[in-house]
Amino acid sequence: MEQRIVPGSGADCERMRRLTSLRLDGELSELGQEKLTRHLSQCEACREFAISLATLTQALRDSAPRGRSRTVASSVIGHLELNGFLI
Repeated sequence: MEQRIVPGSGADCERMRRLTSLRLDGELSELGQEKLTRHLSQCEACREFAISLATLTQALRDSAPRGRSRTVASSVIGHLELNGFLI
């Protein structure tokens, strides 16, 4: 029986995917950067994963409300206090 290896499914690829996430969060060491760059230059599956994750991360960051969360929270708390729900 022939075993097929799915690209991007090895333990090394799993580690590189974790490194990809760390890089996007600005938490990847210089050595980690070098390892990831080298791996991505050779692994199409991980390269595609890195691009997809970067795109998703940027979309989430762009859609996050800025400065409104305190305003909304203050408004809700004020409404609750005004209507006797908070003492």
